[in-house]
Amino acid sequence: MLKAILNVLNQKSPVNSSLSPEEVRQYAVQAAKRARIGSGQFGEVYEVSPGVVVKEIRHEPKQKLLQEINTQAKAAEMGIAPMIQEASLGPIQAFGKTFPLEEGPNPRMRGEIQMQDLRKNYVQMTLPGDELGVRNPSLTQRQYNKANLETSKQVAQLALQNISLGDRHGQNIFVNTVTGRPMQIDFGLASNITNTQQKAASLGNAVSEGLRKANLVEEASIFKGLIDELIYTDPKAALDIAKQGLSRLQKIKEPVNPQKYNYATVGRPEDFIPTY
Repeated sequence: MLKAILNVLNQKSPVNSSLSPEEVRQYAVQAAKRARIGSGQFGEVYEVSPGVVVKEIRHEPKQKLLQEINTQAKAAEMGIAPMIQEASLGPIQAFGKTFPLEEGPNPRMRGEIQMQDLRKNYVQMTLPGDELGVRNPSLTQRQYNKANLETSKQVAQLALQNISLGDRHGQNIFVNTVTGRPMQIDFGLASNITNTQQKAASLGNAVSEGLRKANLVEEASIFKGLIDELIYTDPKAALDIAKQGLSRLQKIKEPVNPQKYNYATVGRPEDFIPTY
């Protein structure tokens, strides 16, 4: 990183005492962007040093930036997202200028999230630019299928923590090439769950998707039907069913062959229907 910064500075007039900290930071950003490793709808990711990357978000409301930072920090505590080393918010910069902050409690700002670089031991589940979501050839089909299942479990676990995580596709999921365990990145579309109905819906959808990814299509359909039937009339009961479904889902370690499904271990489809 230092060498990259020096290369940029050497192309400019000598730095003097009038150079502001913000200008120094901008030089660093310009150098680091030469090692850009990814980009998306809401920001760009670039390498700043071995084992460390930064996601730069250029123009988003302050509360949305804080939501993303806090959600990733929570997911990292749960072991399902990269650890955050540092995060910062500041004025928007464009066209070589720094613009004053908007008035009001939620101005648009730029943000940076400095975090763990997963690329040493992980690969994206699908290749960048692959709109069809075809498996990354660095993963076996078994690793790919298991990562899909485990992602649903992780999304469900976040729902239990009152976090709804959207935008789950193969380029936002990194898979450990040894263990097959997935890690989630990009929390820009995460939102807080504020009531029982939302929690039951988010958890139920994640569990239903997990059952489907486990090749238990019939069970997924039955389960989803129960949640949909109760979500508006008895959200508390729907949430209870969703929690029971997650308990069953957690016992499934990888997608199964339905003909060889061990009902004694996990339960039959009707076991997803609780008794009151």
